[in-house]
Amino acid sequence: LASGFKYLEDRLTGKCSAPLNCAPELEFFDLVRAFNPTFACEKRINAEWVRKLFQISPLACADDLLEPMCAELPRYLAEAKDVRIDRKSVDDFTKAVLEFWRFRVRILPSWARAARIVFALSCNSASCERVFSLMESMFPFTSQQTCVLSDDIGGAVMLKYNKRGLG
Repeated sequence: LASGFKYLEDRLTGKCSAPLNCAPELEFFDLVRAFNPTFACEKRINAEWVRKLFQISPLACADDLLEPMCAELPRYLAEAKDVRIDRKSVDDFTKAVLEFWRFRVRILPSWARAARIVFALSCNSASCERVFSLMESMFPFTSQQTCVLSDDIGGAVMLKYNKRGLG
């Protein structure tokens, strides 16, 4: 049992090789807890925390939010001051956090926009796999054609992500 915990600790602290290293993901999940108003108040997140949020890829693309979020931070902490969200039930917790942001979209517009970006992230590749499965069922390719299709889609996504067009 101890060796299992040692292995897990190594993965979470970056002591494993690249494919098994989970330290960046752990840091990501630690940072995005800032969108939980109870956590934000308990930890008294600050402008440095907000700047670190913009080192993660989904928010790095929305760098126009950085300064407005820093400016809105005191208001966010004031709004979150009396909010206590129970973490025992995942459904209740999720509903409470989403309601917090829904009701404060006008007074914390930059934070609410960043929250929508973070909340839209998928924690797994299931949605991507569903798309490829659907495409395979719609267009029964040979394995070589599927590989080419995968490369084409990957290239198109990369171009779109980097805001470049074809040609």
